[in-house]
Amino acid sequence: IRRVLEGTRVRFREGEVEAIDLPTRRVRVGGEDLPFRALAICLGSVPAYYGVPGAREFTHMVYRLPAAQRLASALRELEATSATWPTSRRPEVVVVGGGSTGTEVAAEIATVPWARIAGHDVRTPQVRLVTGSVPFLAGLHPALIRHARELLGRAGVEMVEGRNVARVEADRLQLDDRVTELPFDLCVWAAGVQAPDLLRNLPLPHGHAGRLKVEPTLEVPGHPGVFSVGDTVEFEDPETHLVAPATAQAALSEASTAGANLVARWFGKPLRAYRYREKGTIVSVGRNAASGT
Repeated sequence: IRRVLEGTRVRFREGEVEAIDLPTRRVRVGGEDLPFRALAICLGSVPAYYGVPGAREFTHMVYRLPAAQRLASALRELEATSATWPTSRRPEVVVVGGGSTGTEVAAEIATVPWARIAGHDVRTPQVRLVTGSVPFLAGLHPALIRHARELLGRAGVEMVEGRNVARVEADRLQLDDRVTELPFDLCVWAAGVQAPDLLRNLPLPHGHAGRLKVEPTLEVPGHPGVFSVGDTVEFEDPETHLVAPATAQAALSEASTAGANLVARWFGKPLRAYRYREKGTIVSVGRNAASGT
């Protein structure tokens, strides 16, 4: 980011956002209050644990780079350790979440060349994907879902469908039938996301999972010059009534509109309405494999 901004008038600040005060138009970062005339809220999302006991404590997640790096390190360590186990048992990895994130993570773990990464004596992990009660890849095209399911089968991923996780312990999941338990050596939580508490606590209209409801221009209601894009926003296209998903594709297109409107608001020009247009969907299903429409 610093390299991209070289030679511009943009000042880059890195720090924890602690508060957003809309009435006084200030953002607190690292203990310092930064005044703003215009604001773009692009904080992304955090995992939604749905109150499941143990989910936060005993699982990994991939929604932030440091967390993904910790997961990668844990996987490498698990694979290296498995070569010393006295039996032929394979490492057991459970991924919770039947959306695109869970699908991609499960397939990647199952198909990565572990022998090259962790050593020639590793044991390929047994990967299970717990999709929950929501249908697998719900909302995507049926042909994409069928193909993704086929690719997961080829990768050796075992699917556990129709049941939610009721409890997570240090080495096992308990499903909501209160009978089924799935042991694991490592568990990844990819069951969904929500807006950060910082945004959920703002006195603004909120939608599903605490996301901010915005005007058709992506401006926050009642606060001219304050815009929100990406995972933090719930936007329903007024023409198609499609809700823009929490994807990079949607965030990029929203950013273009919000950026133009921020400048327009600054100079007193008319703002334009955002229109969400789906360009297609691709779900990565392991190395050199994907399903799309």
